[in-house]
Amino acid sequence: MKQIIFFLPLLILTNMGLAQEGLQTYRRAKLYSKDYRIIKVNRLSIDQGQADFFNVKTRAHEKMNLNDLTLIRVPKGSHAVPGGLIGAGTLVLTAFLIDIQPDPLGIERDRGAEFYVGFTAGGALVGALVGSLFPKWKPIFSDGKFVGKKLPLRLGLSSQYNGLNLKIKLAI
Repeated sequence: MKQIIFFLPLLILTNMGLAQEGLQTYRRAKLYSKDYRIIKVNRLSIDQGQADFFNVKTRAHEKMNLNDLTLIRVPKGSHAVPGGLIGAGTLVLTAFLIDIQPDPLGIERDRGAEFYVGFTAGGALVGALVGSLFPKWKPIFSDGKFVGKKLPLRLGLSSQYNGLNLKIKLAI
C-alpha cells in the first residue's frame, strides 16, 4: 500500500510534465499578425515554431510561422458570472424602486420577500444567459513567448524509496 501511495503522485506529475511538451491544439483562436490583421481560425495546432490552422474567412487550411504573429488568443470561459451579478443588482434595484413608488390609485400593497427574491433571481438568470454568449479571450502567445496555461515547464523527477525529489524549471 505504501508503494502505491508513493508512486501515484510520481505518475501524475510525470504525465503533467509530458502534457506540457510537443503539439498544442485549440478548437478556436484569433491570430494577430505583425501586419495588423486579425485572423479567426479553427483547429489551431502549434508545433515547433509554426501554427497550422483552418482560416474561417478564406475557408482554407493554412500554415504560418510564429515569428509572423504578435498575439494568439483562445476562448476560455465566458462572462456568465459578471453578467449574472449585474443582472441581479439591476433588478433588485428596480424592485426597490417599484416598491417605494406610491400607487396612483392610493391602494396600499404589502410586498413580501418573494417579490424581491423573484426579481433578483430573474435578473441573475437573464444576466447569466446574456453573459454566457460572450466568451473571454485568453492570450497564449505574445511577442514571441508563450504565456498562460501552456508555459514551457520542464519537470525533472527522481525518486528513491525514502523520498521524492522534484525539480521544476521554467524556460522563458
